[in-house]
This record gives sequence, C-alpha cells and structure tokens, in this order.
Amino acid sequence: METKPIVTCHGDQSLFSSLHPLLLHWLPQEATEWRRSYSRAPKTVYLEASFVPYDEDILPTDTDKTLVSRPYFHIFWTSCDLDAYKQSIREELMEWTTALKKKNIPDWLIVVVAMDESKLKSKLLPRSSVFDKIKSDFCTKQPERCVVVTEPLKQDQKTNESWQVLLQRLRTLLLQAFNKHLGKYEDGMRSLREKRNEQGWKFNSFFLVQEELAFMFEMLGLFEDALIQYDELDALFTQYILFFAAGNPVNWMMKYTAECTKWSGLSLRKPINRDIRDLIKDNKDSLVDFRSYLFSRQCALLFLLNKPLEVPKRAMEFLHNTVQEIRKLKVKMPVGTIDCWVFLSCLEILNKYQQFSGSDHLKSHSLYTASLWDYARRKLKYLGELCGLRPEPDIEPTSDQLTLVLDLIAGLATKDDEDREDTHKRPPEKLGEALSSKEAFTKTYLELSELAMGTFKHISRFRSARLIGKDLADFYILQGEPEKAENFLMDAMKSFHQEGWHHLADDMKLELAKCQKMLGNRLKYLKTACQVVSSPTLPEDVRQTFQMEIMGIAKECSGSNYLLKASPMIVVEDLIVREHSVICDQTVYIDVFLQCNIPEAIHCDTVSLSIHPHAFIKQTVSGKKLLCKADSGGMLKEQVPNFNPIKKPVPSHIEVKAHTESSSSAIVCVNTQDLLRRTDSTKNYRRESQQVKEDFSEALVLEGVELTPGKNVLNLSKQVCNTGGYKPSQLLLRTGGLDFLKSLETEEYFCVFHEHPVCVLKPAIGDYLLSGITQQAFLTISPGSFRLVPGETIKLDTSQGLSVTTEKGDNMLVIKETEEGQDQEFKVQVFLERENSMTSEAQMIMMCNSFPLPVKINLTLNSPFWVTHKILTAGDRKYIQISLDGSTTEKFLLAGPVLRCENPDVEMLPMNKNGQELSVSRHQTVSYLWQLKCNSADVDHLKLVFCVGYSSPLDLREKTHKLTYACAITDFQTLYTVRVDVKPEGKMKDFEVGRGAVMTIRISQSQGCGEQTPVIYKIENKPDVWKIPDKSSGLVKMPDRQNKITLNVVPLRPGLFHVPKVTVFRPTKGVWEKSENNRKSGSSSDISPDQENGPYHGFSRGQVYYASNGKQVKVCQDSTNGGNKS
Repeated sequence: METKPIVTCHGDQSLFSSLHPLLLHWLPQEATEWRRSYSRAPKTVYLEASFVPYDEDILPTDTDKTLVSRPYFHIFWTSCDLDAYKQSIREELMEWTTALKKKNIPDWLIVVVAMDESKLKSKLLPRSSVFDKIKSDFCTKQPERCVVVTEPLKQDQKTNESWQVLLQRLRTLLLQAFNKHLGKYEDGMRSLREKRNEQGWKFNSFFLVQEELAFMFEMLGLFEDALIQYDELDALFTQYILFFAAGNPVNWMMKYTAECTKWSGLSLRKPINRDIRDLIKDNKDSLVDFRSYLFSRQCALLFLLNKPLEVPKRAMEFLHNTVQEIRKLKVKMPVGTIDCWVFLSCLEILNKYQQFSGSDHLKSHSLYTASLWDYARRKLKYLGELCGLRPEPDIEPTSDQLTLVLDLIAGLATKDDEDREDTHKRPPEKLGEALSSKEAFTKTYLELSELAMGTFKHISRFRSARLIGKDLADFYILQGEPEKAENFLMDAMKSFHQEGWHHLADDMKLELAKCQKMLGNRLKYLKTACQVVSSPTLPEDVRQTFQMEIMGIAKECSGSNYLLKASPMIVVEDLIVREHSVICDQTVYIDVFLQCNIPEAIHCDTVSLSIHPHAFIKQTVSGKKLLCKADSGGMLKEQVPNFNPIKKPVPSHIEVKAHTESSSSAIVCVNTQDLLRRTDSTKNYRRESQQVKEDFSEALVLEGVELTPGKNVLNLSKQVCNTGGYKPSQLLLRTGGLDFLKSLETEEYFCVFHEHPVCVLKPAIGDYLLSGITQQAFLTISPGSFRLVPGETIKLDTSQGLSVTTEKGDNMLVIKETEEGQDQEFKVQVFLERENSMTSEAQMIMMCNSFPLPVKINLTLNSPFWVTHKILTAGDRKYIQISLDGSTTEKFLLAGPVLRCENPDVEMLPMNKNGQELSVSRHQTVSYLWQLKCNSADVDHLKLVFCVGYSSPLDLREKTHKLTYACAITDFQTLYTVRVDVKPEGKMKDFEVGRGAVMTIRISQSQGCGEQTPVIYKIENKPDVWKIPDKSSGLVKMPDRQNKITLNVVPLRPGLFHVPKVTVFRPTKGVWEKSENNRKSGSSSDISPDQENGPYHGFSRGQVYYASNGKQVKVCQDSTNGGNKS
C-alpha cells in the first residue's frame, strides 16, 4: 500500500516547493517512538507524509470517520519581512487558523524560513522579529506550534540544527495527531462491535471500519498490527458461520447462502483487490469473494513482513475451512466449481510464494507446499473424472461433459486477466488448457503429481509420496501402461507393510497382481499371488481364487520350473535332526515342522531337503535350534520363532495441543520429531533378491506329500554314504512346474563318520585284569561301520605269555545272530604269567573276514601284589623282612613261605609260625621275618630266593600258584655302634629349661672290622628343643676301636624329647690331614657331610647300629623363675 499520511501546506508555495524534496528525504530518516494510549506497547515508526496544497474544501469534520484519506496535519510556510507580514501575511495566517478552528482542527504548524542575514544589514529590524511577531499573534499558548528554519539550503551547522528542530517538531506533532484520531476511531469501532448482536448490524460495514484501521497501520509501516486486524475479522466471521451452522443465523449472512456464479480463485497479483472490495462495500460479495479478499490481504501483509513462509502454512487451513463453510452454509455452486476454485487458489499461492521465497526456505516449508501441490492434483483429478478426461483410450467425453467444461471455463475469467503484463500462464489459463483435451489433462496431472511426490520425498514424507504413487499407478493402468504402474504399486505395498498397515498392504497386493497379470509376467504374478494366498487379512474366497490360479499355472507349465520363495505361504517353524552322529551307510532322520498359510490343501510331488558339508561346531548352550533366514530384499519378512526385532522405542510422553478454530478440530503433536522420525528412504528399500537353488543331488526326498492348512510335520530320511559334517541348507517343495524354495539358517547338524571296529576286554569280577591267575573276562566287539556275518569265526592270537581262550579251550569265536550294528560279547579266559612289577603289558590280535585288517588290542594286566625286602639290625643280630603288598580288593591266600640262601656260612632262622596261612589285599600287607646268622665275619654279600604259594577265588582253575622272588643284600654286617647319653650338670637329677646338660657320644668299632679308621659324626638337632653351643660335627679317631665326645647342650622347653640324633659317616682319603691342618691353624673344624661333592660317604643300611635312637629325656620347667633360659 503506497498511501501516506496527508499533510496540507499553505503560505509561500514557491518556498515550500524548494524545500519539499529535502523534507521528503529527511523526514523518514530517523525512527520515532510512538507511545499509544491504553498502556499499549510503544512502537518505533519511520514517518513519511504526502504533502499537498491547502484547500479548505478538503478539511475533515468531526463526523468524518476516515483514517487514510483525511489530512492529519497542516503547515503554513512563510519567509517575509515585517512589512510584508503586516500587509498580507498576517491576514492570510488569520484566515488559515480561523478555517482550522471552524473544523476543530488543532494540528497545525507555522514554519518561518529566515534567509541570509548579510542582505539585511541596512534594515532597522532583523528578519527574526517576524518569528517573534507570529509567536505573539498566533502561538501565545502553544509556542511549539511555530518554528524557524535558518538558511535551509545552506550546508552549515546552524542550518542543520534548525532542520533537526523542524523535523523533530514535525514528527512529534504528527504522532500526536495520529494518537488523537486513532483513539477516537478505535472508540467508535469498539462501540460498533459491541452492537453486533443488535438488529440491523451488518458485518460488511464493520469490516470496512476495521479494515480502515488496518490501512492506517499499514500506512504507518506497522504491518504486524495491520495483520492482527484482519485476523480478528477472520475469527469474528468464522464465529458467525459456526453460529449459523448451529442453527443461530443472522440476517446479514443470508446473502452468503446465495448461489455463487464466480469461481475464479484467489488473486494475489495486487495488494488490494479493488473489484472485490467494491463488492463488499456494495454488500454484493459472495462467501468465496469475501474469503478470497480477506486471505489476499493477509498474504499481502505477510509478504510485507518478509514472512512468505507463513503463506503456504496458512493456505491449507484457509482452503479447507472455506470448503467446509460453503457446505455448512449450503451455498449453491455448480458441480465442479468448488474444485476449480481450490485448484486455482493452490496454484496462485504456490506461484506467489515461489516469487518471494529463496532456495533456503524451500526445504523448511516444503511440507506445506507439498500439501498444496497434492491438493491441487486431487482437485484436478476429480475435475478430469467429472469432465470425462480420464485416460481411457476407448472412452470419449459426452456432450454433457463438454458443456460442463465450457461452463467451468466461463466462470474463470477475471478483470485481472485483462490488464496483465507478464507472459507466464495464469492459473485460469492452465486449468482451461488442462480441461481442453485428454492429452492436456494427462500432461498437467502428471506434472502436478511429480511435483507433489517429489516434494514429499524431498522432506522424507514417504507415506504421502507412496499414496500419490498409488494414484499414479491407477492412472497408468487406465491409460493402458501397466509397466509404469508396477513400480508405484510395489513401493506402496512395501511402505504399507513396513509401517504395519497390513490391510492396505494386502489391497496393494491385489492391485499389483492385477497389474502383473496385465503385463503377462507370469513369474512376478506367481510371487504376488503367493503373497495374497498367505495373507490372513484377505477374505477366504479371494485367497482360494488365487490358490486355484497358482495350481492351474503349476499344471500348465509342468515341463518348466518356476522358482518361488516358499515363505510366507509355507513357513519353516522348526527342524530337528534325530541323531547328530550317524555311522556311514546308516540312515539319517530329519523332522521338518511347517506352518502352511493356505486356505486349502495342496499336493506336492516331492519335498526335498538339501544338505551341504559343514565344519563340525559344538552346539551352543543357548538351546536355539532354528532361525529361519530373513528373505533379504523380499517383499515380506517371515516371522521367526522366538525372535523379536529391535524397534526404536516410542516416547512415553507425547505432548499435544488442541486446535478448535473455525469449523474444524485437530490434535497437534508438538514433539513429532521424536515420535514420527523416519529413517527409511527409497534407496533403503530392500530389493527382492534372486533365488539361488543349491545342489539337491544328495538331498533327503519325500514324495507325494499332502500339505494341509496349519501345522504339518514332514519326516525325511536318507541313507548317507559319505563321511563328514552336514547341515540342512534349503527346503524345496515341488508341485507341477513350480518350485517353492526356502533357505534355512539352523544350528542343527549331523556327522557321518567311518567307525573302526573296537574290541574291549573286561574282567567278569573286579575292576582290573590280573596276571598270575586264570581269570574270566568278557570280550566285547563293536563292528563300527562294518557288518558282522552271523556264523563267521573270529581268531584270537596273543603275545608270548598271554593266553585268551574260550570256555572250550580254543581261540576261535563264532559270531552270533544280532541286530545290525549291535555289539557282540563273548566269555573268555585270560592268563598271563606274573612278573614282579606293578603292571604287565601284552597284546591280542583279532582276525575276522568281515574286517579288512586285523584288529590289535593292547592289554594291561595288574599284578595282584608286589614284593619288597628290608634288612633290620638289633645290636649284632641281623634280620631280613619280606613284605607283600596287595593291589586288589579281592584277598589272595599265602602259604608255605621259604627263604633260601646259597652261602653255607649263613643260617636262615624263620621268625613266623610254621604252617600259617595269611591273606593279602589292597587293605592288608603280609610280612615274613628271618634272622640271618652268619658264622663268618667275612660275609658281605648274599643272594636270597623267596618262595611262597598263593591262591585266589578269582582263579578259574582253583589251584595254588608259586611266587618266586630273588634278591641280593650287601654290606649288612655291623661295623660301628653309636650310643648317646644326656645328663644334667652337677648334682641335679632332673633336666630344667635353660640349665646346661652334658651330652656324651660313644662310638665303638666292632671286632670284625679290619683297620681302625676315623669317622665323622654329625648331630641332627631340632633348634627349638636343644641348643648346642659347641660344634655339632667333627672327625673322630678310633683308638682302641672306640671313642667318646662330650658336648654341652641346653634344653629350651619343657616336655619329653628324644636325645639329639647323631649320625656317623665314612671319610674319604685326605680328610684327616686337612682336619689336622685346620686344627693347627685355628680355623673351624666343623665338617658338613651334607655339602655337595663333600669328601664323606654314608654307611650302608645295617653297618651302623644306633643304640639310642629311641631314647628320651624329660625336661622340666625352671624351678627358679619359671622361664626359659637360652
């Protein structure tokens, strides 16, 4: 709107003309704060004005209610001397002010322009006295109404300051004038609104009054306030329509129910549509006219506010509400005219929006533009069906339809089309061209559909895009181009299924099947038909019809094989391998559990389950046996038992707010970005993968299978010949020329292995085979992968010393009649000569014609007991002990022990009772004792042979066997005797803790010993019992074959203790000389016989008799202080 506040100018017109450009330029340069009444928020405005010559006829009166066209302010311009002022100017000013007062106009200003003062030096009075005279004559009470401008055309500081005073005074007075008039106007408008329920009140009149206020705000640059006025009018009008629809009509609304004869659509070419506004003034406007004008004004202000994005956002609500209001008021409009108006309005809004919005804003508000494109598309589609322009090649529009087209086009013309300047097609022209022919309609409809669908995809609104694609598919099918419709139907079906709209997805399947049937693509049709048959939401008769068609095609193409996916028509729920380990040439059994989603039973010629080699992996502890492989890229995803796909959780809190404006209601979710976030895209839709049929040459096959609706169990079996690990891979169901294939991912497996024959020999009684007795045992033969022929013989060969015979006494076994693969068991007798060792190893070889190679068996037999011997000494007497330790729980009886010696100088005197029988077992040891009586001292080596008879209840022959044990003993004669004695010191009788004691070591040499050689002694002491201050080891000479060592010891704690143990050793050569040298030099003479590689050797068992090994002494507590002394 280019209107500006009007300011009249009177006085020196030539002076004002010279200053007019400067005034127009400088007035709006600075912002002014406008403070309004009623505590309204202040506004910042940039004032402009339209300066017109003064005319008394244009002065408004108090009854004039206009705001835009009235003069708001009046200025008198003068630049004269005092004489001229007195002669003419004063009288002119008087007339001007008198005229303003008559009209009750207080808004005026007198501007005195002072010229160059250098020209006035000859004058008696300066020119400034005119300003003072005017102030005293006209501005006595209002001095601010007069202002002086000095040299306005010069560029100096004084001139600039005077200009600023003038501009500031003019802005202030202008705003005061606006305030006064607006206050009165708003009071009148408010009073008029309050009378809206009175008889005779008209909305059109009130509309023009409030619109005048909106014009005023727009004229001042307050576009937001102007928009508020129109929004209030919109709300008020909507309220009256709701009252009318509720049965409370008002008289002034009856005109809006009259028949509408124009449907030219919305026009946004001009800010103000004067033609419609004139109709509103004359009260001749229709509902469509009024709504179109009101929305066009709102759009114009939104564009002025630089908010073009709000226009398409408001447009959809405006269009829908207007259509609803037409229906509620029951406005009579010819058929199709509402659709024309909506179509034209959508295109007009979109064209205007695209002119004002940049590329940055297109994406943020593409949702609203996409909805407008789609709305226009749907209206055009309806018009095409109404006018017979559907793309059916064999159908032409009727005469009535052609007449309708002419009538619709006739109502599109507007006066805007007569004075248009641009060359672009206007929406009426585009609609007229689209309705002119089928080709033009098809072109326009496809263009709008592409724009709407592309915009929806651009903002990731794929659901809406798929719906448009569905309409396009129907359009192409009518046009006879089903190949273009197939992809749209496929995308719509996938989208509906992924979103969980199963009923809509099933409808798309039916449409897709129809389209593919028209294309003659039998394979695709079969795939879609299978989906239809398995759908639980479709009617039973529809599913049966498609199943009959599938079976008919199967019979027709029995010579060729169409490969189809089994799921979801046939779902594999579980698969169980009965035996996971199968011997070669045996039969493997696999049970397959199917869920058949079919309305009627079908007959399968063959059902095959392929197997493929697989490395053996132990089954996990999860226990899951089968997971059906998802059809990668398939149309549908099969249900997997115990498998829940991860879904994004829906927010637990959904914030909503209600809208009840106009005649519609809605719930708006304010956190849709969390609830409805989309992650899919056209490139993310899975494409249907190609079926790859594996090798079924080694498959498990079942012929002539009848599959019924619901659950079915198939028992497949096959004799396997090749070894290795196998897993079920694919299930193939063949009926006629159709192959239904299902790929499986399962943890079920089976292993085929070649098992060698195994022989096991176990005793009939007991846990072990024993040597030395004839024992009954069981020989178990596992044939493995081989078959034993009944009546065939098995020969048993054994190693030396081992005997394995049958009850008949031979080594030939005869195979018995048993089931195939069952173990054979035979009773045999086993004997192996006993050896004096814990175990004995032997070998048995089994030879049979059924086995390609002899079967070797390694046997381990335990000895029932083992024998040990030991030399015992008691002074000069010698004894030998023979001990027998058992290894079995069964008892063996021993009798008649004999110990023989080859040396005639040695007598063996038995110490056991004669004729005594003893039993030996794992829990009981038997010992025999003989005294060795040597008649010569030179005997140092003896060979002994021990014999005893033994018998056992495990022995099948029940006879006594002879045990012989040979051993040899050396260096058993006693050479030295060691005695240790400990006594308390002094006259004390008892040992006390901490008090010293005397330890005496006596070492004597036997008479039978040859030369007198020294020995080394060592005291093995417990440091917590005895403290030995003296040396604990040393070298001892043996003069007169005996010697005595005396040491001091200290008991450390009370109790009964053994005397310190003393051990003697035999020194090597040179030790004596070294000991003497150490003694002479004063170094330590302690010698440790335990040091590694030391020059000492221990005596053999029996050569040294320690007479005091069992001697003990009692140590008492200290009687003086009860403590220990160290």
